[in-house]
Amino acid sequence: MSESVGAAISQVLTIALIVFVVQWLLGVEGPKVPETRGESFFYRTKWQMRIAGLAVAGFFTVVLVLSLREVEVSRDRLLFSLIFGVFIPLGIWLASGVITTNQMGITKKVLWVSHSFLWGEITEVSYSEKRKEIRIRAADRKMTVDRRFIAGKHLLKQITERTGLHPKML
Repeated sequence: MSESVGAAISQVLTIALIVFVVQWLLGVEGPKVPETRGESFFYRTKWQMRIAGLAVAGFFTVVLVLSLREVEVSRDRLLFSLIFGVFIPLGIWLASGVITTNQMGITKKVLWVSHSFLWGEITEVSYSEKRKEIRIRAADRKMTVDRRFIAGKHLLKQITERTGLHPKML
């Protein structure tokens, strides 16, 4: 009986910890002003997101390595490893990225993928206060700036000033 009570308490504490960390990550504001160099602004990922992303990638890397060390490799073990292996690049994605703006336009780089728009190409700007998300559309292309990045309000102001467009509220 006492083992089941201990297991139940452990599960409750684990869930409480997860809820606390998620609320902490989603509630973090970060710096209100981006890093600048000359005429360029750099909106990097918040340090809390970088830590969380790298921790997730590191944890699942350790779990994956330990699971592959088993002598017997079963179909279930390989499926387990594949599922856990997916969280490694997701953690790295969460930890990476930078938005750069300058006189010419805006560029979003995450891992090895880069999207750029010239200011004159942008046809629509929308903003979600609830999700702290900026969406930019240029013809058939779009870019989303989520809450991972610092100084979201500053970036939105810069986009609206450079394009002359008023953001649609989502």
